[in-house]
Amino acid sequence: MSNVLIIEDDVMLAEDLKFFIEEEKHTCHVYNKADDVMKNINNLGQFNWAILDIMMLKGEIIKDTNPEIETGEIIYENIRRLFPHIKVLVLSAKDFNDMYINFNKEPNVIIMQKPVTDKKLKTILETISKDYI
Repeated sequence: MSNVLIIEDDVMLAEDLKFFIEEEKHTCHVYNKADDVMKNINNLGQFNWAILDIMMLKGEIIKDTNPEIETGEIIYENIRRLFPHIKVLVLSAKDFNDMYINFNKEPNVIIMQKPVTDKKLKTILETISKDYI
């Protein structure tokens, strides 16, 4: 079973994802704020997967970074630098072609457009359960 980190500012979506992931017998932890992730960034190595929202408030810790780079991209860069083994499922309502990072070319990354439908949720659960990309 996988240990999954959810980084999502939509509390309802995060809780729904957590519920369904734990129903599949995975462990799961949720951060709803960028500051919480960044305060704990050095302690994330135990996760196999991160489900990462791209468009979030920057908070205090990363507020002075390039305003053209989305919060999730900054978090991704920090996770990837410290823990290249973590597989990342990137969720975004934003067009992936308009991002600073080309997630299509990143290793161990799956991209998925929001909204999360039942079909997409099933894909997320299958992907995490099989632990593959």
